[in-house]
Amino acid sequence: MRLLLFALGTTTALRASWSPITSKIQPSPRSGAAATATTDGSVYLFGGYEEDEAGARTVVDDLWRYDADGWTRVATGGPGPRLCSALAAVGGELFLFGGWDPETEGTGGSILDDVWAYDIAAGRWESCAPVPGGPASRHVCCALAGGDVLVHTHRSETSVLLFDAATREWREQATSGPAPSSRGLHVAAAVDAGVVVFGGADKSGAMCADAFVLGVATWTWRALGATGPAGRAGAAAAPLDATSPRNALVLCPSGGGFLVHGGWRPFVETYGDTLALDVSSS
Repeated sequence: MRLLLFALGTTTALRASWSPITSKIQPSPRSGAAATATTDGSVYLFGGYEEDEAGARTVVDDLWRYDADGWTRVATGGPGPRLCSALAAVGGELFLFGGWDPETEGTGGSILDDVWAYDIAAGRWESCAPVPGGPASRHVCCALAGGDVLVHTHRSETSVLLFDAATREWREQATSGPAPSSRGLHVAAAVDAGVVVFGGADKSGAMCADAFVLGVATWTWRALGATGPAGRAGAAAAPLDATSPRNALVLCPSGGGFLVHGGWRPFVETYGDTLALDVSSS
C-alpha cells in the first residue's frame, strides 16, 4: 500500500473505499495467481492455487480477463499449472515468466524457468526462450517503455534481466548502487524514470521493509529512506475498510482505480471475491 501512496503523491491527503464487483461468472477462489493490466483497461489473471468448498487445493492454468462486461475465461492450457509466477503486458501480448508447480504433495514440486507469450487477438500461447540463469519463482516483472520487460529475481543483486517483447531475446543488464538484497515475494511497480521495489522475504526468511528505485537511464539503484510499513512478503494491497485480511491476492489498475481478486487468509479461507479500490484526493 505504501507503493500506491508513493505513486499517487505523498503531499495529498487520500480517501479510499472498497466496493464489491459482481459478474455472471468469475475466477474460482484462489491465491498465488499472477495478474497484469493492459492499456485498454482490461485486467488479466492467470493460474494460482484454487480451493474448493471442502478445502482441497489444486494448481490451475486458466487465463481470465476482467473488463467492463465483467469476468470472462479466455483460455485454458498452454503454460501448465503454476503459482508465484510473474505476468506483464506489452502491446497486444501477455508474457508469463516462471513460477512454481507444487506437483504431488510432499515432493516440493518444480520451480520453473519457462516463458510464454499470449497473443490476445489470436487467443494463442507461444513458448519463448527460458529465463536465463535457471528457474525463478516468487519474482516480479514490469513492462518498461520501449517494449522491454524487466524481471527481478533472487539473483538480481548486481544485474537485472531484460526481455525484449518484439524479438523474444534476453539480455542481462548490469546495475550499480545499493541494490535490494537477494529476496522473493517482493513487489515492484514501474514509474516514469524506472522501477520501484519494496519488501519481500530474504534468504534467511526475514521480512524486508526497505524500498529501492532503479533508474533505467543509468541502471543505478537508490535506496528510498522514507519510513514505511513493517517488513512483509507477498504484499499487494492493505485492507482499508471492510475487506477481509488476506495475502497472495492480485492488485491491478482498472478504470481509474484498482482491481483486487482472491487471496488467502492462512488456514481460514481462500477468497474468490472481486473488489474495486477507489482512491481520490480528500
